Amino acid sequence: MIISATKLHGLRFVIRSLVSGSGRMQRGKRLLESYLQMRGCNGHSKHLAIGAVDCYNQNPTIMAQDSKIDQRDDVNPTEGEHKYGDVEFADPTNKKYPIDTPEHVRAAWSYINHKDNAAKYDADEVDIIKDRIKTAAKKHGVDINAD
Repeated sequence: MIISATKLHGLRFVIRSLVSGSGRMQRGKRLLESYLQMRGCNGHSKHLAIGAVDCYNQNPTIMAQDSKIDQRDDVNPTEGEHKYGDVEFADPTNKKYPIDTPEHVRAAWSYINHKDNAAKYDADEVDIIKDRIKTAAKKHGVDINAD
């Protein structure tokens, strides 16, 4: 069960607070534990380590759209969803780089390899996006230069 983007953003903030060691750490931990308990989870410590999970259906799945890629300040994710619809994105957090068709895969690969586009992400986020595009390229039978 996936939670909405607004709740997701709030949970990601809580998770970042836990990692950052800020003064909000204890408050963030309590908020996350409360949320997990509300969803039917008893606040398993492993969930605090990997992020929020859905224990409601006894088959825990990560609830975050993408806990590995941060929300960008210069992007409104609803624009990408409005423009492309409910499709798979290489960056699902910001709804950037759709990879649902061969044409979109080629375009996503081209765009993420522009220095100005890649500069908007951390290096590890770019690697994640590129890996997702490569996977989609194989799925759609698209040859891309993986250099």
